[in-house]
Amino acid sequence: RCLTMSFFRASQKWSAFSHKKWSYYLHDEYALAQLFLEMRYPEFPHLQLVVQNCLLYLPPVQKNLWSYLVLWVYGGVVADVNSMPDNFHADTLQKDDDAIFIFDVANQRMNTTFMATSPKHPVMFYAIQHSLLRILTADDIASS
Repeated sequence: RCLTMSFFRASQKWSAFSHKKWSYYLHDEYALAQLFLEMRYPEFPHLQLVVQNCLLYLPPVQKNLWSYLVLWVYGGVVADVNSMPDNFHADTLQKDDDAIFIFDVANQRMNTTFMATSPKHPVMFYAIQHSLLRILTADDIASS
């Protein structure tokens, strides 16, 4: 893959965990399309409508919805490619941890640059539902 030097450094830091108890994947547009278009989600009946008609115009919403879906389906850790795991190590997540989120106090919302959950975590279910609702009820799709 072709990455900028800062993205490459972050990728190298994250991949250092893969030899321990982790698998490491750097997802690309193909992986995004496969998750959105090839898999079916009966628990999210409006997802295909939104993916096929709206997400092309909303890359930030697409990225967040994709992150929520990855965690819903597979669980694990989702981190932005430019986020460095400086305060993160192989033992940060314990076997009994169900989820770890960072709360952005200034904006009063969950920070989506780093999230970790078990598969089918209820927070991800509601994050997906909320994202779909916001897209489907937006007055101007470009401002969502």
